[in-house]
Amino acid sequence: MKSLHEFEIIFACDSSESLTKALNTIARQYGFTSTLLGLKSTKAANYENAAIWTTYPAAWRKLYLQDKLHLVDPTVNHALHHLKPLLWNQEDFRTHCECVLYEQAAGYGLKAGITLPIHGSKGEFGLLSFASDCRLTRADMLASVSALTLTRDLAFECGLELLPSDTRKSCKSPLTPRESECLKWLTNGKTSWEISKILICSEATVNFHVSNILKKLGVLNRQQAIAKSLIEGWVVV
Repeated sequence: MKSLHEFEIIFACDSSESLTKALNTIARQYGFTSTLLGLKSTKAANYENAAIWTTYPAAWRKLYLQDKLHLVDPTVNHALHHLKPLLWNQEDFRTHCECVLYEQAAGYGLKAGITLPIHGSKGEFGLLSFASDCRLTRADMLASVSALTLTRDLAFECGLELLPSDTRKSCKSPLTPRESECLKWLTNGKTSWEISKILICSEATVNFHVSNILKKLGVLNRQQAIAKSLIEGWVVV
């Protein structure tokens, strides 16, 4: 960490523009080329309505939202389940979908970085990411973790004050109690047949509920339904 004085610019932030500029300044001081702060008032709040302060390329943000890439983004998944920072490179994107995501992101200059989870005392959820347009070693990133962790804490407090009113509306699950119960067991790795035995109903009934779940969540398969429900906080594993 260089000096506490460098963080004073965050205390002075009184607008989204000044916060974005301050985070970008700190990012470049520590060898990163872009940054993103995302914040929701609760885990269950609609992801699409999250408050975002970023210098990521606008074209990438549009693609990310359009294709709902948060559902396969390992940095988001890490932030949902951990407090510790994630130091990421290409090697941390392992599944086919994650590899495709990485190649797309790298094309926009997001090749390595640090993601710091945010879990507020009142249920707020978010993350602060710093990205680089070149590959970084783990040692390079570890050297900046302490400073960026402090940045995360200060930015979170500032972001809360700037949080738009529409992001404070939590998004309730659109599922019926029975559909939610089926989804819970799907998340725990149960098959339709196993769920039918647990809920004492036919397998066809379970498949009917699953079909409704997919339609209501706007996803194509069970895996995407599970991912979306975890991100929105509708089920807990």
